[in-house]
Amino acid sequence: MNAQWDAIVIGAGLGGLGAAVTLAGAGKKVLVLEQSTKPGGYAQDFWVNGFRFDVSLHAMDGLAPGGWGDVAIKSLGIAGRLHFERIDPFYRAKLGGATLSAHADSLLLEQELIAKYPREKAGIRRLIDAMLQVFREMRRIREDTRHGPPEGNIAALFPFLVRSMNCTWDEFMSDYIADPELRALFSAEWTYYGLPGGKLSAATMAATWASYHFYGAWYPRGGVGAVVAALVERLNELGGELRCQARVTKIRIRDGIAEGVRLNDGEELSSRVVVSNVSAPQTLLELVDEDALPSGYRKRIQSAESSLSTFNVYLGLNAPPEALSASHELIVCDEPDSNAQYAAIQAGDWDKVPFLAVNYGLVDPSCAPPGQAVITLMTLAPWHYRNVWETGGQLENYGANPAYQQLADRVADRLIDRAEQHIPGLRAAIRERVVSTPLTNHHWTLNHQGAIFGTAQTTDNMYLGRLAPKTWIPNLVLAGAWTTPGGGQTAAMISGIHVGTRVIENLLGEGCAITRPAPIERSLDQPVPPFDLTSVHFGRRLTRESILGRIHVLLFHTRKTAPAAGALNKKLRERFPMAGQVGIANCVAMGNVPGLLRGFVKNLLAKMIRASAASIPPVLDAGDYLVVLPDWGNRATTAFEIAPTQLDSGVVAVVIDREGRIRHRLADASPENLVPMVEWM
Repeated sequence: MNAQWDAIVIGAGLGGLGAAVTLAGAGKKVLVLEQSTKPGGYAQDFWVNGFRFDVSLHAMDGLAPGGWGDVAIKSLGIAGRLHFERIDPFYRAKLGGATLSAHADSLLLEQELIAKYPREKAGIRRLIDAMLQVFREMRRIREDTRHGPPEGNIAALFPFLVRSMNCTWDEFMSDYIADPELRALFSAEWTYYGLPGGKLSAATMAATWASYHFYGAWYPRGGVGAVVAALVERLNELGGELRCQARVTKIRIRDGIAEGVRLNDGEELSSRVVVSNVSAPQTLLELVDEDALPSGYRKRIQSAESSLSTFNVYLGLNAPPEALSASHELIVCDEPDSNAQYAAIQAGDWDKVPFLAVNYGLVDPSCAPPGQAVITLMTLAPWHYRNVWETGGQLENYGANPAYQQLADRVADRLIDRAEQHIPGLRAAIRERVVSTPLTNHHWTLNHQGAIFGTAQTTDNMYLGRLAPKTWIPNLVLAGAWTTPGGGQTAAMISGIHVGTRVIENLLGEGCAITRPAPIERSLDQPVPPFDLTSVHFGRRLTRESILGRIHVLLFHTRKTAPAAGALNKKLRERFPMAGQVGIANCVAMGNVPGLLRGFVKNLLAKMIRASAASIPPVLDAGDYLVVLPDWGNRATTAFEIAPTQLDSGVVAVVIDREGRIRHRLADASPENLVPMVEWM
């Protein structure tokens, strides 16, 4: 194909612009297509009568030397075009009776916490050190895996990172501190990541906390629009092109390979590679034909939980910023526990939700006329609240719907009332007021359900478990919050840089060839039968109910085919090293073992498992990785429609999706036919 462009990038958010600048910097011919009137995605600002409002940015992390934000802006060639102010204190938190001033000097922050909770002194220091170590290991593993998997055991090489990837933030904190009020203060930033401590990936919280508190929280002079302008200016210098109001309606695919796009006016454009910075649901469920993807991969996109959205009240105020509040950011909630706060958000209990009050003029007076100020009130918000904000899901011209307007105004008034308790005189100073809801987010960005962080950043859905940039379709890749490393504006920019670099190395470099995915056997769609098995030594029960929410591979075999099953288990775990990615269990058909000998066999298996457990790094739960399930009487084997006699000649693998549906049943399973099936689910 004689392509017009080396790469077409769909969407001019920070991920798309990061990818485009990286590609253009390598001499590639790049076109960026943005459906909105201007670039930026969520990284936008707007003006109302002299007041500049940032749509979502309150601070960028990691811009001091050694931080990942610093590496990103230098890599993109925009560091010299921007001026950032370090925010000090980063924020003040008022959570019930607990308060905290997040000093830019991390040692001062540590000392403040120790002064408030002296009995937790050792734990406070150990927790902060552990979070910094997670950050360092996250940067190291990116460098070590730049050109392939690292040599050696990942868990042994990066123990803090692996531990944090395998637990929630609450579980991670519990290793170090116990006081619930102190735990609430360490979790004060959870709304930056969209999930409370009981759900949020510990790695996400720990690494970003370290980035903010060791490498700084920063705000760009001129707001986030200055960052976007610098990226566009750099793209133009490198010969790239940006078109706004150019909505892509179809990704063109020929012979299974992405070859360009079609626009809403019918224009067709060809390219060697397509990079999509729009949401994964839009990319893979709307812009690509249904038959272009394996059913399991498509179902994964359909069933993935989107993150929460936001509700914002943008206020232009007739008062100087220093007269309103003393800190750039105020975090407020009467209920200190993050999980209770999350429940209030889901219920739309606006008297109890946590909210941020960001006073932009303290770090950048240019956001308002002289002597005046901008404060934005922000809280997380669900898409489905009050039947999609009183619209019933009818989004066309939703802003003219009186019921929607009244609901949005009521919520805004309640947040202003609550904020005034901490910012006296706020309501009286209001000159301009603009309200945005999850529907506003969707309208301007087309993000699914107005999601602000892509998919929810749970333990099972981050890092190795998150949707990969590489898609099933050759030459179509993803960038931005819906893929790795996850949500956040710095993270989106980093995603774009990594994707651009991989495209250059693997798709547009000298001698690069198109690699087609291995064919996948037509999938099944059968319910998992009732079963109940218990693992040897660890006593973990596996049932139809317990496997929901995660892909599982059940390897059915006999004692005779146990070596083959063990080798297959090893190959699967090499490809999917974290138990949160894929649950793997060896189901041993034991129908011919007499009842009197079962105890003896069980003890023998337990002895073998204890020996194997010694090889599992201590940061991992060996019970998640050594799952051996004796099937006494072959009840589970027959329930899964497997004849016990066929297991003496080979392993039968049953692949179960996140919703508890059997997708594949493979006789004589091997790594060659099993790994691709699991990879694209």
